Formats: sequence, C-alpha cells, structure tokens
Amino acid sequence: MTATRQVRSLAVAFAALGGTAAVIPAVIPAMADTLGTASVALLPAVPVLFFGLLAGVLATPLITIRLPLGTVLIVGALGQAGGLAIAAAAATPTWFMVGAGMAGIGFGFVEAGGTAAVRMHSAHGAPRLLTRLTVFIAIVATLTPVIVLAAAAAGHARLVPTAVAVVHVVAAVALRGTHREPSDADAIAPSPKPNTLRHTGFLAGALFCYVGLETTISGWSATTVEQQLGTTAALAALGTSAFWLLMGLGRIAGTVLIDAQGAGRTALACTTGIALALVTAAATAALDPLVPLVLLAAAVILSGPCYALLLGVAVSRIRPAYAVSASSSLVAVGAAGGALIPLAATGAAPTLGHVAPTTIAALAATLMLLFFLAARGWRHRSVDLAVSPPVVGRAGEGAS
Repeated sequence: MTATRQVRSLAVAFAALGGTAAVIPAVIPAMADTLGTASVALLPAVPVLFFGLLAGVLATPLITIRLPLGTVLIVGALGQAGGLAIAAAAATPTWFMVGAGMAGIGFGFVEAGGTAAVRMHSAHGAPRLLTRLTVFIAIVATLTPVIVLAAAAAGHARLVPTAVAVVHVVAAVALRGTHREPSDADAIAPSPKPNTLRHTGFLAGALFCYVGLETTISGWSATTVEQQLGTTAALAALGTSAFWLLMGLGRIAGTVLIDAQGAGRTALACTTGIALALVTAAATAALDPLVPLVLLAAAVILSGPCYALLLGVAVSRIRPAYAVSASSSLVAVGAAGGALIPLAATGAAPTLGHVAPTTIAALAATLMLLFFLAARGWRHRSVDLAVSPPVVGRAGEGAS
C-alpha cells in the first residue's frame, strides 16, 4: 500500500462520482422516449438522487463504527454501480427512480468517506488534494451529457449509465486495501477545542451558502441562457455543458493557485470574486442581457475550486479520529444548502422574475464571504491568543 496508490484509487472514485451526478439528469429525455412516457415522469429521479446522497452522507459515521473506512468506500462505489444498473435496465419510471436513489446513497458514502480519507492522507494538503480530485468530477460531468447525446442519437441511451456503473466497479477494485484507519493514538485523541469548533462552524456556514449558490446557478444554467439571450430550448441546454466546462477550468486553475499562494489566500480570492461578480450580475440583470452572463461565467470559474477549498480547510484542522464524523457533517450541511437556497430562488421567482436565481445566488455569495471572513478572523485570533505571553498584574492584582 502506497500513498500514490491511495490517491489514484480516490481519483478513480471521484471521477466516477462525476458520471453519477451527470448521467441521471442527462439521460432522462432519452430514457423517457425508450419507456414511452413524458420526461416529466422521470424528473423526480433528480431529487431522489439528491436525497439518497444526503441519506448516504448522514449514514456514513454510523456505518464506519462497524465497518472500516475503506470498506465503506467500496460499498459506496458498488452501490452506485448497482443503482445505475437498475436505472439502465428500468422498465418503468418507478424502477428508474429506485436506481437513482440507490446510486445517490452510494454517492453519499463515497463523498463523505472520500473526504475523510483525504484528511487521513494529508492534513495541511487536504485543500490541494480535494481540489485536484474534484477536477476529475468536473471533467467526467462535462463529457457525460455529450456521450448521452451521441448514444441517444444511436438509440443506445441505456448503455451510458451501464458504462458508468462499470467505472464504479473498477473504482471498487482500485479501492481495495488502500486506505488506513485511525490509529490507536487517533482513537484516544482529545475532543476538538472550542476555537477549532467555532472556526469549523463558520466554514460550515460558508459551505451551506456556497453549495446553495452553485446549485442555483447550475440548476438555472439552461433557463438563464434561454431567457437572457432568447435562444431555443435545445440550444439553451448547452448552458449546462458550459457550466461544467467552466467549473472544470476553475478547478484546474485552482490547483495552480493553491500551489502558488496557498489554500487560505486562494479561498479568500475566490469567495471575494464570486460575491463581487454575482452582486454585479444581479444589479445589471435588467439592463443588459450579455453583461450578467459574462459575470455569471466568471463566478462559475471562481467557484470551481471553492467547495474543495472550504471543505479541505475545515477538515484539515480536525483530528483523524473525528475525520469521518466531521466530513459527513460538513458535506451534509452543504447538501442542505443545495436544497434550501434553490428552493428560495424558486419561491422568489413570482416576485423577482427571471432575475430571481441571480439575486438569491448573490445574497448567498455575500453571506458565504462573511462566514469565510469570520472563520479567518477567528483563526487568526485563536493563534494570537495561543502565542501571546501571559499578562502579569501589579502586586495585589490578578491578571485579567
């Protein structure tokens, strides 16, 4: 077992996550045609996938009490493989949704367990490694819809989720025996200090806002292009592919910046840039259709490394003994933001119209920046308190 093999196995597992995330929504129109039903009958598979993911994330700390972390990762990969196989072979919309839910649970195991494995592999290097791993997610998520389009044109749409399932089986084989468990010293490690908990809490708030704004932008990517530029629905669908392409470029650029400037400065630049771009886009949305799109594109590029940076910085301060529970909690908080903030955008649509998603995303970005600044401020404050010499009072006075 080597560190290189550990990272390679995680890279395969994370790349396969991109396939799961993209193939379920992308294959819905083609599967609906195959089943002889309307696409709307299969659309619930997307939230089912999401709620399965949340269930898997929340269950991960409980399962790791009984099973080694490496086994949980393998179960997650095989769970996604089984779910995608069921979805590919579905004869009814119900079975398609069953497969999506099963794949989502496996996704949650791998995302939460994989994040914990990254922390155990490296503490200070966690943000950098997570950013590099999410590049694979973006690349596969960008290519998968294109492959679905080609397969659907040839009348073989079912082959794509089947192929992604095979990739998960390969990931399960690669994950065998590659990840260590916490040592006895880790197991008796003291509880996290209050300063660490507060710092992590602020970062959890930033994650909640970030995942919410990212989900809002991606969920409305096609609709925004259609409404802002007046394109056809078919052409507007390319907005989703453009979103993932820009995310991939941002994540690649993020790995370079982290090496040059460090995780903290890179995260500060990204969160500040996202907030400025989205606030400006919301302010100009009613004036010029092109300017907001350019600003949204800039925000997506800056968003590329942001999730891995926030999550990586948070888990890097957690002891290995608490890595699984902390990772699961942080991912779950992000998933909650991914559900609630788009819901807020939907609720605001009747009042704000087509600028609702941009406006809500801008508010979320502003809160994200404030949470991140609070986390940085608290971290520097705790460091200052730790290194400051004790204050000695005058005779007869206690030190304050």
